[in-house]
Amino acid sequence: MDPQPGSTDGQAGSPVPAPDAEAQVASQIMLAEYAALRTEVDRRATVQWNVLALQLTSTGVIASLAISHASDIALLLVIPLSSYMLGSRYILHDFHLKLISRYIRDSLSGRLRGHLAWESWKISQITPDTGPRGWLSPAESTAHARLSGAVLKASHRTCTLTGQGFSVATVRSVGFEAVVCLSDAEHPVTPEPGNIVSGTVFLVATVEAEGLARRRSRGRSLFHRDK
Repeated sequence: MDPQPGSTDGQAGSPVPAPDAEAQVASQIMLAEYAALRTEVDRRATVQWNVLALQLTSTGVIASLAISHASDIALLLVIPLSSYMLGSRYILHDFHLKLISRYIRDSLSGRLRGHLAWESWKISQITPDTGPRGWLSPAESTAHARLSGAVLKASHRTCTLTGQGFSVATVRSVGFEAVVCLSDAEHPVTPEPGNIVSGTVFLVATVEAEGLARRRSRGRSLFHRDK
């Protein structure tokens, strides 16, 4: 007897899955993978913050014990070691979190036809806020700065061209001293030594050419080696 159509050696052949069924099974598998990855992200994020809390707590305890007793000051040497060990664990978890995020965005979301859009949307929202702001670009740089310091000495002077009065004060700030000019329109009273001056100032400075050349030549002598 001849075999029935659609059978092999007289046995019924196994049905071939429809393409839609295969796509549905693949989508379920990838969704299960995504759920497992989200669970892994939650676990690593929890461990990461626990490591940070342990680092802060251990540093505070060790520092307090070392400071309370002069004989135990050597305990401070434990802080760099514990910081290195716990910091390396924190960085390891951070690396895996970023790796999972990149995999979901670049691989898994594309295979699910872009339905997992959270990672790409998050980057599109964060990138404009964390991108370069042009703080060091010449077009947006200004010579203004915020200055606070104590007045060492001050005197009142008058501009011969305009006749306007102003005060000249030598101010000591953190790490340097500066001469500040204060107009009478904004500061009618000349500050006294010991007063605190704080505000936004316009910076004017001179660069000594000889000193700059000397520093450059010293740098070349330290780091340049003739062939």
